[in-house]
Amino acid sequence: MIIHRNLGYMLKLAELGNFRRAAAALHITHSALVRSIKAAEDELGARIFDRGAGMKVTPTEIGAVYLERARRIFLLNSDLRQDIQEMLGLSKGELNIALGPYPNKISGHVAAGRLLNRYPNLKVRISVVPYAHVVEAILERRADLGIAEYSEASSIKDLAIEPLEPHPAFFVCRSGHPLLGQGRLSAAHLVAYPWGMTRAPSRVCKFLPTDLGKAGSRDLQTGEFVPTIQLDSINEMAEIVARSDVLGLGTLHMFRSELGSGALKVVPFRKPWLVSGYGFMTLKHRNLSPAVVAYMHEVRAVEQEYLREEQELIATLPREGFLD
Repeated sequence: MIIHRNLGYMLKLAELGNFRRAAAALHITHSALVRSIKAAEDELGARIFDRGAGMKVTPTEIGAVYLERARRIFLLNSDLRQDIQEMLGLSKGELNIALGPYPNKISGHVAAGRLLNRYPNLKVRISVVPYAHVVEAILERRADLGIAEYSEASSIKDLAIEPLEPHPAFFVCRSGHPLLGQGRLSAAHLVAYPWGMTRAPSRVCKFLPTDLGKAGSRDLQTGEFVPTIQLDSINEMAEIVARSDVLGLGTLHMFRSELGSGALKVVPFRKPWLVSGYGFMTLKHRNLSPAVVAYMHEVRAVEQEYLREEQELIATLPREGFLD
């Protein structure tokens, strides 16, 4: 059987019509190409090319028919080889992911676990960093994929962004907090207490009072909101909030255990601008590896499950005291 490599040699020779030019394009010697073509013709039992003066060649009548079929076989073989390489990439490849704190908590780490259940030999590295660092990791090619707040990065021309569906966010406080039982609350009520959360993008600041009180401050350079208790990871937020008058911010799903036990309560304050705004980030014009595509698929699935559970939790909130 004429092997895949020799099919490629014949197709290149037919394309260029000259042994020397074809050998140069294939990065092999002229004599190696001649031997390969002769071996293929011997195996076929017929001449594929007529040799002319000056190393010029043209397909014979049989060769023209053969090369037409060979081209189809070569393309099918190439597709098969690519599919196999992609499968190997999932089983033996590496995946570097940069996640913002909220995407990590909501879907990033769960999706990674599911991916590794399917492809246990895949090597995965996850960095959980502030959203601005996620953007840097993508642009500097230190991460294959990022999931983070994208409002500050949407104008970067080298960045491709695929938004994920937003999640409603709520303030939470400890049981017995002074804010509870006051009825309808405004942002001015909330800034009377420290906020414990990650930095928030500038899109949030325009909805906050000019006087941020004890909640935090504005970064004059970036326009971001800097909370009084700035957390790079939100895993400790619930414990900090439960032990102080600090207000935490996140989805109800994040605090479901503490809300269920009564350790935390939802602050009766709800606004349309209190939503997540994160999505997938990749470099434009860079092909996504099979591992990246598979991970994105898992993230989308987890996000949808999370949103359904989230809506169920929101439906249990009392209507009274919540502002929409």
